Amino acid sequence: MLNHNWQVLLDRNQSINGFLLAIRDHTELRAMEKKILEESQKLTQHRMKLEEILAGRLPLICKLLEEMQVHWAELDNQLQEMQDHGQALRRLHTWKGVSRSLGLKILSLGIHELESSLMAVKSPSAWTNQEAWHALSINLQDYASLLSTIMGTHRPLLQQATDFYAYAPIYAKELRERLQEHKLTEKGVFVLDNVPHWNIGLLSQIHEILLHAVSNAIDHGFVRPHAQGKHVNPALLQIEAEQHETSIEITMQDNGAGIDWARLQARAAELGQSQASPAMLKELMFQDGVSTADSATLSSGRGIGLSAIRSFSQSLGGQVSIDSHPAGGTILRIILPSADTKDHF
Repeated sequence: MLNHNWQVLLDRNQSINGFLLAIRDHTELRAMEKKILEESQKLTQHRMKLEEILAGRLPLICKLLEEMQVHWAELDNQLQEMQDHGQALRRLHTWKGVSRSLGLKILSLGIHELESSLMAVKSPSAWTNQEAWHALSINLQDYASLLSTIMGTHRPLLQQATDFYAYAPIYAKELRERLQEHKLTEKGVFVLDNVPHWNIGLLSQIHEILLHAVSNAIDHGFVRPHAQGKHVNPALLQIEAEQHETSIEITMQDNGAGIDWARLQARAAELGQSQASPAMLKELMFQDGVSTADSATLSSGRGIGLSAIRSFSQSLGGQVSIDSHPAGGTILRIILPSADTKDHF
């Protein structure tokens, strides 16, 4: 698109001496303006990502980004060939929960968008939203690059957690911020760690499992019931780790609305299990894609959270169960073998 304008050229006697014609290509100009805007948006996002990293917990951010980079090519193959689709979605769901809990909102949103594009996919040819994958890849590279530039000045902060108390502020922050979005109140998070010596690697893996549990408890125990007009208590989460002779038992209790057994029974009927027993209903909750929620949000509703909890627990040689607590709310129990609990030096 061309645009032109002209003006008269006068000599010293104010007589017309000629004309000046200016021609401008608006197509090129608009392309330049678009490029400048895109670069400005990139700089804004870089600044936001840097602020997220500096405001977060560097050891845990390092661990998350390293894990994502290590498994990125493997995840790409799983998605392209639709192999282990459930495992790929559980991995993405875990990364989303961890990134959200660490305050990496842009990364969490990117994972959520990719997750959304994959939920209804049944074959490789059906997945056409490569844009979400490409955008998430760039986001991951940006975070990793920004983190590497500040690691030197923050090296003294890179200390690993040695007990559950180090993670308590993360769970409390997740609870507080999510409830504040819906104008709900809280009592807080109570953590009791009765394990004398933790294996550091095992501790961090259990933390990732509990991130799913905390997210599920917040949404299904408080946020969704509140949206349905039900009364909810000021939220309280109680997490306890207990050392037994041959196992470690982790329990998480909440004082929320509890398991919606009627809704779960209806979901069972939709799946052809109209006469499902209580044991069958509990098993159903751990299946991929089964949720009592009517719609998915950034944090839950896809039927992946409990599936991921059981999958990760089983990978550690453990088992998991869930039930409504007699005093109200829900109780999640995870039992893991304790043979490798202690660190070996």
